[in-house]
Amino acid sequence: MLDFGTNNLEDATEKMANFYKGQGVEIPEMKLTAREEQILANAEVKDIIADGYDEIVKNVDKLAQKGADKMTQKEKLIFTKLAEERTRQEGMRELAEIGVGKEVLEDREFIEFSSKLNPNLSMKEKYDMYEKVKPKKKIETMGSMKGNDSKDSGVKEFYSFEEAKKLTREDYLKNPKLLDIVQASSSKWN
Repeated sequence: MLDFGTNNLEDATEKMANFYKGQGVEIPEMKLTAREEQILANAEVKDIIADGYDEIVKNVDKLAQKGADKMTQKEKLIFTKLAEERTRQEGMRELAEIGVGKEVLEDREFIEFSSKLNPNLSMKEKYDMYEKVKPKKKIETMGSMKGNDSKDSGVKEFYSFEEAKKLTREDYLKNPKLLDIVQASSSKWN
């Protein structure tokens, strides 16, 4: 058995290929299809992400140091996906610092808004801008709990316990919706 003095599969493969080439054996070059490279890159990215943020940073930095011109197609795919994941996780950390949950990064409106901004802005800065320009939800006020009768039916939206006690059978017969309103009101009585 041959010993190539390494535990790294790629190094061992290269040394083995060189050994056999030295023996006069022609080794055909194995070419992967673009789809096969994509599948392998996705699997490797998944494993790296599962190992955690520090592993993502280590691999992104290592590939960035290598440079795009020296990367294989598979490495370019891995670099792109890991860089996106690193940016996403760093954005989640920034938002968590200001008390905002990660669901913001999945909000379609926020994604659309932030994609139009300068990519050099921090996630905090993007979120601050988003908060300033997004339409505020209109908070509707609850109907009056005092004696304002509804103009069209003569029935209020809420009845206190004392008001409900004063209602007569004729009141209920005159307006059948009154019973539903009183029942809904009763859930708010103490």
